[in-house]
This record gives sequence, structure tokens and C-alpha cells, in this order.
Amino acid sequence: MIKFFLPYLGFLNGAAYNVQQTLEGFGLTSSNFIERDTTGKIIGSYWSASEAIVVSFGALIIYSFVLFISLLMSGFVLGKWKGSLISFFIISIPGIFSVVGFWPQINYMPDTYVIDGTGELGSVKGFIPLLALGLVSGWSLIVNVYDTFKLNDKFRNYFDHFWYCSAVLAGIFFVFDSEANRNLQDLQEENRVNRQASLYFLDQVKNYDSYCREHNIEQKVSCKWTSDVQQVLNQYATYDEKVFYKLGPKTSKDIYSPLWEKASDQDVLEIRQEIKHYNDTKCPVRNIGHNVTQNSRPSGECQEVPAVFCHSFLEPPKGLVDEYIILHTVALASECIVPGLVASRERQEKLSLKTKSNSLDKHKRWLFFVLFSIVAGGKVANSSTKAIEVDKRAENDRRRIIKLIIKILNSAKKLFVWLLITVRQIKVIRWIRR
Repeated sequence: MIKFFLPYLGFLNGAAYNVQQTLEGFGLTSSNFIERDTTGKIIGSYWSASEAIVVSFGALIIYSFVLFISLLMSGFVLGKWKGSLISFFIISIPGIFSVVGFWPQINYMPDTYVIDGTGELGSVKGFIPLLALGLVSGWSLIVNVYDTFKLNDKFRNYFDHFWYCSAVLAGIFFVFDSEANRNLQDLQEENRVNRQASLYFLDQVKNYDSYCREHNIEQKVSCKWTSDVQQVLNQYATYDEKVFYKLGPKTSKDIYSPLWEKASDQDVLEIRQEIKHYNDTKCPVRNIGHNVTQNSRPSGECQEVPAVFCHSFLEPPKGLVDEYIILHTVALASECIVPGLVASRERQEKLSLKTKSNSLDKHKRWLFFVLFSIVAGGKVANSSTKAIEVDKRAENDRRRIIKLIIKILNSAKKLFVWLLITVRQIKVIRWIRR
């Protein structure tokens, strides 16, 4: 018996994992369990997806039993007892094959499971059982409803309206997914450029730090800053798109005062002026007359800032640096990269909000496609009832399920009355014998 039920239990187990993954994505349940002592105090916690799916797995088992009865009824609608027998045989095929050893070992378990993973839809192997259950449910429901309410071809035409509209929605979701993927790609690309800019800037800061030590000017504000900011830039270079918009710089002052104590506006201005002097010393710009200038030759110290790192407006005060600094070779590109990192954090925050919303919408589309499978099953049921020519049956041959249920209830009633009479007769016989 265990081997007979193994295919069905594995099928439902994979579906339960897929359901649980989406429930966690919606924030309705969690696989994170908290342990408390007798006083209610939290003493620990643990993750267990296998424990979390118990409710979903149990609900699917109960639903499968109801669906089994419904399928037998659908078979009775289409072919009376012969149809029910055929339905029973088809449902039993996986179990029979499992007993004789012909059923393949299909693993519906997901390869990975993400705790509280919004946007994670689980594995395809776990989604297929849900679609199969939806398809069979829709088929059985429509077949039973079609016969019970004596529906006709007009119902099929109205159902087709709903079917075609659902198909159009599926196309809209396809376009929506394309836009969502583009937002995610934009976010990842923005973060990639941001990390490269941090590393590029970090390398220049290290050179300036060495310059300060070589010329014994460590007491300068900018030299103290260049020693402190290196750890921050190291962190910026490692933050991915999920972290940088939370921990990145909201203003330039967050970079110019990397430690807990915030620098004043005057200190920030002094740092920038000293960096300008450093750039002018290392990479001077020659004025050759008639408003024409000549940059220093590119070298290991003097380089033009890559345009992708210099995409923000220069910060005030106006005139502190040349507004065409992107065209100059500089030794320390703080005037470009610092406001660029600030702007990048803001852009990543906006894109992250979009992608987070898109991640939640994935679960809504997941639910739509499960419901769509039920509609697809109904569409197949309409074809089945048309092929069997249920509409052409005599009036007294319709509503087979209702008549069957009435017969079963009448038989149960007669059995109950017979049992009641039998019990009374037994009591009378015992009384006489006494």
C-alpha cells in the first residue's frame, strides 16, 4: 500500500513546497520558527521548510480526496458506472505502476528554498503538480456543473468570452515581465558601475595617502580624510544592489566625513580645496593663450575620469573646480565620483523599490496562472461534454449526479431504518428470553 501511494505523496509534497514558497513571498507564513520557554521568553529560533509545509501538505491531501470523489462523479456524468470505473483506473495508473516498479522516480522537491524570499517562485517541478491539479479540478467542476444545471452550447459560448480574456491577460503579463527584467538589469548595471567607481576612487585615494606621508603633510584635513575614507570605499565596492541603497551615501558629506563625527561644511570645503591643490600640483593645466588650455599627459597618476563615473552635476560653490573637469586629467577625481556615488545610491533606491514591487507581483502572477489552469480545465471540459453529446441526452437522462446522490441517500435511509428495526427486534428477543 505504501508503494501504491508514493507517487501521489511525492506529487503533493512538491506542490506543497511551491505553495509554501509563494505564501512566504506574500508574507503570509514563514519557515522561521521561534522557540519560547514556559514563561513565553524567546530562547532561540530555527529554520525548517519541511516543518512549514505541513499545513499546505495536509490541505492538499484533503483537497485531493475531494477531487478524487469529484472525478468519479465526472466519470459517472460522461459514462455512468463505466465512466466512473475508467476514471478510477486512470487515477490509479501511477500507483499501479509504482507497485510493479515501472513508475519513474520523479523528484518534485526544489533544489533550493529561500526563507522569506519575496520574488522566489520555487521550482518548476513543484509548480507542474499545481497546474495539473488546477487543470483536473477545472475539468471536473465544469463537467459536473454542466450536467447538474442542464447547461447547453450557450454556456460554452459565454465561457469562451472568459477564456479569451484570460489569454489576453497572459500576454500582458509577458510584457510586464519583460519590463520588470529590464528594471532589474538596470539596477544591477547601476550597481556594477557604482562598485567600479568605488574601486577606481579607492586606488586614487591610496595614492594621495602615500603622497601625504611622503611630504609630511598628514596633519592636513584632506590627508586625515584620505586615511579614514578608505574603509568606507572598500565597503561600497562590496555592497550589491540589495545593500548599497540602504548603506550608501545619501549626501556628499557622508563620504567627506566617513567616521561617526560629521565634518562641518567648512571642513568639507577645505578638503575639496586641498584636493584641488593636489590635482593642480600633480596634473597641472597649462594656459597656452586665447582661452585654450592643455592638460597634463595621461600617466599612472593623471588620468581622465571615465565618463560613466562622472555623470552628476558638480557641487557648489561654483568656480571651485573647472566645470569641464571631465575633460581634464586629474590625480584624484573626487569632484566627479563623490556626487556620482550619491546620485547612484538614489537611483538604486528608486530601482530597488520598482524591483521589490515587481517581486511581489510575481506571486500575484503565480496565483493567476494557477487559476488560469482551472479555466483551461474548464475549456477542456466543454470539449468533453460536446464530444459526448451531453446536450442531446433525453431530459430524464440529465442531472445524473443529483439522481445518484438521491439514490445513495435513499439507500442510506433504508439501511438506517433496517438497522434501527433490527436493533429493536434484538432488544425484544432478549427481553422475551429473560
